Amino acid sequence: MFSRGMGGNQAMNDTADAIDALEDLVSIARTGEIPSDAAVKAAVIKYESKMIPRAFGWVQKSGGLGNNV
Repeated sequence: MFSRGMGGNQAMNDTADAIDALEDLVSIARTGEIPSDAAVKAAVIKYESKMIPRAFGWVQKSGGLGNNV
């Protein structure tokens, strides 16, 4: 099987999806505060709400959910 640069594509999409969530944390940090656990959790949820629907289909298409042992 030939590689189609899926890892690189995934990384670029992950970065794009994470930017908004990271900016939320940076905004808090710029005030001199350390982002709370709740703020970090909210950022992770924000990122995952974009990443999981996108990536899950790719995993299915690659056979990553089957019992291909």
